[in-house]
Amino acid sequence: MSTGLIANIEQYKTKLFELYTRFRYNELICDELMRRASQIEGLVRWSVLISVLISLVTGALDKLNPPALTPVWAVFGALATFLAIYSLVVGSGGKRFEWFGHAARFHALAEEVEFFSEYVKLGKITESELLDRWQAFSKRLGDLLHQCGVEHRDYARDNAATLKSKIEAVLKDEGKSNGDRDNTAIH
Repeated sequence: MSTGLIANIEQYKTKLFELYTRFRYNELICDELMRRASQIEGLVRWSVLISVLISLVTGALDKLNPPALTPVWAVFGALATFLAIYSLVVGSGGKRFEWFGHAARFHALAEEVEFFSEYVKLGKITESELLDRWQAFSKRLGDLLHQCGVEHRDYARDNAATLKSKIEAVLKDEGKSNGDRDNTAIH
């Protein structure tokens, strides 16, 4: 392992771009999971509200409260209770903020890689410094992926094609796609 300046800088530029892309890809997954948690949270809240309103209105109006309809209104009351408990157990509101935090960490690390790549491009980093930082970035990526858990991995697996096209579009919009890398700080 050399401690001098980097001999084959092009190889490292490509690898840094790939690392940057991995961070951004995982940020995208977390954004999608955050959006999904928000939708679930909204659906649960509206469902609870509607079920509670139906239960309250039926109890207040004698015409809607004949003995034959009592089981129907009991079902609505049970549904409202179930949905309220479900929202507490699943914590869809908490999930939304959890995914937001993960997305923000992936984004911050992507920016660190981008910033670091500028130093590599300018030749201000030795090969040993590069390898140390590479290991640190890789470890942080692994740690974050571990924190995200099974839901993140399953979503990535089930939506791989869609996510790939989305990350390509995001990078292209930023001028950082593979074909445009000569115009970016990541090249």
